[in-house]
Amino acid sequence: MPQIAGVTQGAMVLDDTPFRDLTLHTLLKTTAPKVEGSMNLDNLFQENTLDFFVFFSSVVSVLGRPGQANYSAANMFMCSLAEQRRQKGLAASIIHIGAIFGVGYTSQLDRKLFTKVSMRSSALVPISQRDFYQLFAEAVKAGRPGSSSSTIELFSGSKRINPHDDDQPVWATEPLMSHFIQNSEGLTPLARDNQSAVPLRTQLAQATNQIQVHSIIQHALFPKICILFQLDPTKVAIATLAKMRLDEMGIDSLLAVEIRGWFMKTLEVNIPILKILSGVPISDLVAFATENIPERLVPNLQNGEGIESLVEVHDLSTSQETTERPETSKDPTVISSNSSISSVESGVKSVDESPKPLPSAIQKSFRLSFSQEMFWFVWYFLEDKSSLNHTAWARITGKIRIADFQNAIRSLSQQHEALRTCIIEQDGQPIQGIMNSSVLHLELGQIKEEKEVHAVVASYKDHHVFDIARGQTVRISLLSRSPEEHYFVAALHPLIADGISFQTLLRGIQHLYTHPNDNKTLITRQFSDYSEKQHSDYAAGKLQGDLNFWRSEFATLPPPLPILTLSKATSRPVLKSYENERAVFSISPKTREQIQIICRRYRATPFHFYLTAFRILLLRYSRMGTADDVVIGIGDANRTEDEMVDIIGPFVNFLPLRFRTKRVSQFAHLLQNTRDKTYSALAHSKIPFQVLLHE
Repeated sequence: MPQIAGVTQGAMVLDDTPFRDLTLHTLLKTTAPKVEGSMNLDNLFQENTLDFFVFFSSVVSVLGRPGQANYSAANMFMCSLAEQRRQKGLAASIIHIGAIFGVGYTSQLDRKLFTKVSMRSSALVPISQRDFYQLFAEAVKAGRPGSSSSTIELFSGSKRINPHDDDQPVWATEPLMSHFIQNSEGLTPLARDNQSAVPLRTQLAQATNQIQVHSIIQHALFPKICILFQLDPTKVAIATLAKMRLDEMGIDSLLAVEIRGWFMKTLEVNIPILKILSGVPISDLVAFATENIPERLVPNLQNGEGIESLVEVHDLSTSQETTERPETSKDPTVISSNSSISSVESGVKSVDESPKPLPSAIQKSFRLSFSQEMFWFVWYFLEDKSSLNHTAWARITGKIRIADFQNAIRSLSQQHEALRTCIIEQDGQPIQGIMNSSVLHLELGQIKEEKEVHAVVASYKDHHVFDIARGQTVRISLLSRSPEEHYFVAALHPLIADGISFQTLLRGIQHLYTHPNDNKTLITRQFSDYSEKQHSDYAAGKLQGDLNFWRSEFATLPPPLPILTLSKATSRPVLKSYENERAVFSISPKTREQIQIICRRYRATPFHFYLTAFRILLLRYSRMGTADDVVIGIGDANRTEDEMVDIIGPFVNFLPLRFRTKRVSQFAHLLQNTRDKTYSALAHSKIPFQVLLHE
């Protein structure tokens, strides 16, 4: 194995017990992993060979917490050990970690360690995953051998408090925490204004123009933002904070709900959660609130005072950054050296510089299709918003006319409404809007090795979060290794396109690249036409015949699997992550020929054969007696109309195939039964999966 570069000690056992009831057994149970475990690791690395040695402690070890004396003692032992290692010239540092949104031990507990009451009593503030990554990076840097840093302890998860507030945390009088008490004399103008200002609604009632309203809302919002994102108001200028994007600050669903609640309660302005989660600049939220604030809160506001000048800074700066496109190159075969693909080697999420459309750019809007509703529900509640991304890549040889390639992509995006679609929230419901123009453009990059392509593909697949509210739902990159060798990389969001759409996308780009002067529209229908027709057919009862088929298939249902009696949970948890397990198995040419012979004999396809084999595998692993009742879901391309074959969109539907299998059945009989079941399901595939579940 290669040399070990660094060590993190994150072992933990919790057994919260009041100090008066603490036994030796309970004490050792909690301290052993951190004390003995840390000593073992320390003994293994007594030479200066590590880049870092980071101990994981807890914020409660510094602040104190009833019932966790044993846990705190174990953490403080690691502090001493870290200091001892530094005195020996070895790598060591320790981070006292607070609660982290959505991850970590506390978020997995049946009982909440950090309730709202306890968070408030200790002035604790949960941090985002990005904050934790930053904290860990700082710990690595601080703990390096020979580092000039005199501090090896890093602390997070607690906010600074105002000594004049009525609700003081339990540690307010502790000398150790004195640097977390704000000095009222040294407050920034922003903080002082917030304390001494007249009530917000009084200020709004006195405002006479939108510029004043904008300023009042901005000064009221920014202290709230500083608290939520743990920003020091003494070190952040108002102008800088206004330009910061929420996704760059580590926005998540909990913070988005908190921000939306503040606008609703304070200003009676309903900002969609989706708009906040999309990562817009803070200035956009202020501008939105200024435009939509109820008239009765601003009775003296003069009509005709526009707010455009207040929001143009962000929009103009974005468009200026993207004005100089690579197609302006005099040589159409020269690829711009200003690559828009960043951190290719590391596979880190690329920086997207595509222009952001304004709400006025939306031509028309439609409700989501049934398929989109399904993916929206899943995607909205996932913590990892990139886990459903579609990705594909291909190697291209020969010289490429870059300008024609870029024009082909722009032309294709104008032909297909799906490539100009944004998903926005209206009256609390998601809808799809068709924009005048697409933000899709060709991103160019230079690479040295093919492995860099895999890094970009992995970045798009596992890290890139599409800004669907702004219409950024597709990414296409051209990575060039030489003038004769290129790699095409594409990523699609599941709300906009399915896997089959990749073929349409590639065919369209190829045609428009080969015939750059062909401006004729190649398609006559759009995905929105299909979606609206499906909704109207369902409402008019035209799907009743197919629905009756599925009702007969699932007329009886076995009871669901019970929750284990040993489990403390009373219901199954909400799925917050989505992962794929992929197993690759190759068959020999001889076996393939035998499978084809069997398929021809029973008028089946290889798909039916493999599905039957999977069905039998499930039967053999089950323990349900002499007969088995199992449902296997298959994906259906769902392009039943000829006009929809070449349309980009999320047509995919799911069909549940119910198999009742007797263990004494022969393979040939099961193969025929699987074939018939599949064909019957496909014959009644017009029913959207959501409708099937609902009905």
